[in-house]
Amino acid sequence: MAMRLSVMLALAAGIICCDVSGLQAAKRPDRGLPKPQLELRGNATSRAPVRWRPVSGASGYISYRGSKTTAGQTVMSFDLGWDRSPNMPWSKLTQADLFSLATEDGPGLDTSNLQGVNVAKWVAAAHAHHVQAMIAIGGSDDQKWQYACDKGNRAQFVLNLVSYAVTNGFDGIDIDIENALWASQGPPSEQQTSCVEAIAAAAHAATSRAGKPLWLSEDVITNWQGAWMAPYATRIDQFNLMTYGNDLATLASDVRVTHSQGVPYSKMVVGIDVDDYGEPRRGCKPFSDYAKQHDLMGAFVWDAVSDHAKAANACVTALASR
Repeated sequence: MAMRLSVMLALAAGIICCDVSGLQAAKRPDRGLPKPQLELRGNATSRAPVRWRPVSGASGYISYRGSKTTAGQTVMSFDLGWDRSPNMPWSKLTQADLFSLATEDGPGLDTSNLQGVNVAKWVAAAHAHHVQAMIAIGGSDDQKWQYACDKGNRAQFVLNLVSYAVTNGFDGIDIDIENALWASQGPPSEQQTSCVEAIAAAAHAATSRAGKPLWLSEDVITNWQGAWMAPYATRIDQFNLMTYGNDLATLASDVRVTHSQGVPYSKMVVGIDVDDYGEPRRGCKPFSDYAKQHDLMGAFVWDAVSDHAKAANACVTALASR
C-alpha cells in the first residue's frame, strides 16, 4: 500500500511539474503582510500594516458537515500546535485544523510547531466526534515556499506533504501561503500557481484512511490575496477567508472583493479572530448567519485556545447554534 501510494503521488506531482516546466521559478498567520504594490521589485517589499485574516469540490469529497449545524454549514477552528486548547469544542465543530507544518529550504517538512502534539491522538479525537481533521502548512513565519517549490524540490515536497497527511490519518490539507516573495510577484505568481496545482493533483489522487480523496483548503488574506489564487481556484475545495475584525460590514466588503478576484462564494469560509480582537460586540452568530444567508460554506474561529480562554468556547458554540 505504501509503495502504491508513493507511486500515485509521485505521478500526480510529476505531471504537474511537466505541465508547467516553462514557468519560472509560522507560528501564525500574518497580521503584517501588506497588499503588494505593482512597483515592488525583489526584496523591496513594504511592511506597512494591513488587516489580514481561508458542497462538492474538485475532489468530490463528502465532508462531515451537516449533522451539527443548520443547512450543513462548516464550523471550523484552528488548534495551535504550540499552544493547544485544553478543551477543544469537538461536539460543536465539523472541521478542525491542526496548525501547522512549515516548508524548509528543500523538499522536507518542518514539524517543530507540532513537537508537543500527539498527532495520532488529536486526529482520533476529531474522528471520534465526526470532525474532519485537517493538517495546516504555512503561516506568516513560513518564508521558504520558493525553495520547497522550485523545480528540483517540488515533486518530492508534494509527495512528503501528502504522505504526511495520509500516514497520520488526516482528512485533508490546509495551505496558508503568506510568502513575501510570491506576494511581490503578479498577481498571479507563476511559481505559487504551479506549486499549489501540484499539491491539489496529488491530494485529490491520494486516498485517506476514510477511503476518500484528501480535501484541500487554502487561507486567503483579505482583501487582496484572492487574485493570486484565481488561476487555480477550481482545484481548491475550500477557501478560508481571513476576514478578521468584529463588524459585518467589513466582512461583507471583503467577501465581495475576494469574489471579484476569482474566488467562488460557495467555497468561502469566513473567519473571526478572537485572539487579537476578542469576542465580536454582537457575538459570533451573526457571522455564521451571514455565511448561510449568502450561500457561503461556513465560518471559522482563529484560534481555539483563545476562544476557550477568553469566552469558554462561546464563539464556536455560537457558530454551531441552529
